[in-house]
Amino acid sequence: MNKVHAEKLDYKLDMNRNASEEAADKAVVGADNWAILAEFDFKPEAGSTRISNALIYFIQLLLWMGLTALLLQAAVRRLNP
Repeated sequence: MNKVHAEKLDYKLDMNRNASEEAADKAVVGADNWAILAEFDFKPEAGSTRISNALIYFIQLLLWMGLTALLLQAAVRRLNP
């Protein structure tokens, strides 16, 4: 199996693809590179798994929002004597 476009295409060929028709032909991705998509099978995780994975980030967001609210409250108190 061929490597995908990002791994196989030379940077100079990609950069000069609009210079001429020959350069454009050299910078084309072959159809065999797309064959790997036929093997791909997406299986989403269960909802509870996704929620448990996101929970730590949600808690972190709440902590940052709380800290921001406390800092804003302290700043407002200093502005209004």
